Amino acid sequence: MVLQAGAAEAKITPPVGVDLSGYAHREGPSVAVHDDLWCRALVLENAGARLAVVSLDLLGLDFPLDASIRQAVSHAAALPAEHILLNCTHTHAGPAVTHLHSLGAPNEAYLADLPGRIADTVATAARELRPAHIAYGVAPGRAGINRRERTPEGNVIIGRNPEGLTDQWVRVLSLRSEDGQPIAAAFSHACHGTTLGGENRSISAEWMGAACQALRSRLGEGAIPMFLQGCCGQINPDREERTFEQVAWVGERIAEAALSALTSA
Repeated sequence: MVLQAGAAEAKITPPVGVDLSGYAHREGPSVAVHDDLWCRALVLENAGARLAVVSLDLLGLDFPLDASIRQAVSHAAALPAEHILLNCTHTHAGPAVTHLHSLGAPNEAYLADLPGRIADTVATAARELRPAHIAYGVAPGRAGINRRERTPEGNVIIGRNPEGLTDQWVRVLSLRSEDGQPIAAAFSHACHGTTLGGENRSISAEWMGAACQALRSRLGEGAIPMFLQGCCGQINPDREERTFEQVAWVGERIAEAALSALTSA
């Protein structure tokens, strides 16, 4: 059987003024858009089975929102709800979409519109299905440092622990059409989207979005870069400052590793 693949992307940037999530007790709502947030979708079909992998520039989902998205995507793209993988990049500079204590209130209009926008993106990817080749690659790469620091007094704080566990690899799935044209590059790594701190009030896809931008510049407009967040629980970006320059620097490091993995895939 011939594997078929299709990919699509669409902006899911909220309006300025929404509450941001990821840090408690921010001084106020968002005041600007530094860079857009995206929904990126990859649809695969083989032997009559269809699935979708969806990357969302959001902190996370709750069960009701997850169910709403699955229902909308299933209807729009003609695939079972259980064949949908929803992965949030875990940016801490994105909108509140769930009710988390002190982490901002969701904008109800944005929240109501979100499942449909995601479903439309997946449906577009499904319409782009065409025969494809798939390859898998791995390369060394590290964005983060373990944050479980033990003090001389024996307490554990959120800090820097160079000896702690981190993700040392970047993993990539490459999809190309039969004539060699790029369709998508889905890459995964484990590290929180916390290069910026709680003082930031600009909407941003964080270092994960910067990595996608950097990878796109290498691959060209034909390939859709998709970041899939790994198990990042105790891993924060290994950065010196909480600035957008550091966001770009961390993203560039992972993009270079992803490109290396693609080269050897």
